[in-house]
Amino acid sequence: MPHARIDVHAHFLPPFYRDALQSHGHAHPDGMPAHLLPPPPPSSPANLTRRCNAHAASLKQAHPDKIGFWASLPLPSVSDTLAEIETAAASGASGFGFMTNYQGRYLGDPAFDAVFAELNRRKAIIFIHPTTPCCPASSPSPAPIEATPLAPLYPNPLLEFFFDTARCVANLFLSGTVARYPDLTFIIPHCGGAFPPLLNRFVGFSGVVPARAGQKESAALDPDWVQRVLNERFYFDTAGFVFSNGEGVQSNQLEGLLGGCGIGKERLLYGSDYPFTPASSVERMAGQLDGGLIRMFGGEGVAASEEILRSNAERLLGSVGPERGEKL
Repeated sequence: MPHARIDVHAHFLPPFYRDALQSHGHAHPDGMPAHLLPPPPPSSPANLTRRCNAHAASLKQAHPDKIGFWASLPLPSVSDTLAEIETAAASGASGFGFMTNYQGRYLGDPAFDAVFAELNRRKAIIFIHPTTPCCPASSPSPAPIEATPLAPLYPNPLLEFFFDTARCVANLFLSGTVARYPDLTFIIPHCGGAFPPLLNRFVGFSGVVPARAGQKESAALDPDWVQRVLNERFYFDTAGFVFSNGEGVQSNQLEGLLGGCGIGKERLLYGSDYPFTPASSVERMAGQLDGGLIRMFGGEGVAASEEILRSNAERLLGSVGPERGEKL
């Protein structure tokens, strides 16, 4: 790895979190505390989230030049989430981590408006991570229903996580959440998942789909505004297989994001997805990323690598809110 890296996409699993997962029937955690748990007693998700954030804050305090954290939030409970935002911000969180959906409710749901209003007031950074897509609970079932027909054949991170990322980003725009809260900064993982090739479709479709019942106006989006917002308020991390294993293959995920969506390289951040991506794979993918960036940017490859692997994150974390600039 020729460049020092700031990793904005890594997970941590405190021992008490593993125990909580086991006790609720989750043998394979995916790194996001409260949302993984089925609805236990109301106080449990908020308590577990608080413990995880306190643990992260203690790690940051012990290693301030090496560790920062995105604070987890106990959604879908809005009241508990607002309280946790206050506490986590005071403990030095670099921003706030969200799942793509909470029990089938996506982030543009009006139920979450108070949360985004508070984070907008704080000019917060929001890191979004995909999770299993599901349909909201409906009577007589008390629990959401997973919408994963291929799960018996393929693990959810292979396909479903990418498509849920696309649903989430489209929903943030179409619901008006991005427009209503202009001081939020978003980080989208895995180079946007399945979002980039769908950008033109959902923006174009927004002008022909009538407003739904209860909406004050159409969700029509101006393409130029969307393009500008993506290049001013959105970042995309490089976790995953953003370059092919073969040097002769010309197309790749990163090219689709930059060329297909018109995203500038200054909006890219390094992400490893460790430890859910094992250390050996992190090393291998880092090498693929290094080589791919050199091939993609040619004579500017070294400078582009420095920008993507480190400088962009330093600029982001040093420009929004107090006590920024820590490594994640």
